[in-house]
Amino acid sequence: MTYRINDRWRIYTTVYNLLGFRAPADYGTYGSYLYNSSWSQKGAIMRSFQFGVNVAL
Repeated sequence: MTYRINDRWRIYTTVYNLLGFRAPADYGTYGSYLYNSSWSQKGAIMRSFQFGVNVAL
């Protein structure tokens, strides 16, 4: 979601995996060397939030 205050200032927020779904198992790559690939990437990070301000100078 982005909110433009004026021509120079913009506030934004991003939410990933809002409902907290777990990643599905990826059995095709299970057992890779030095990498836990038993979970697919989507949902493995769980819930995260980003907030920020952009200013055009």
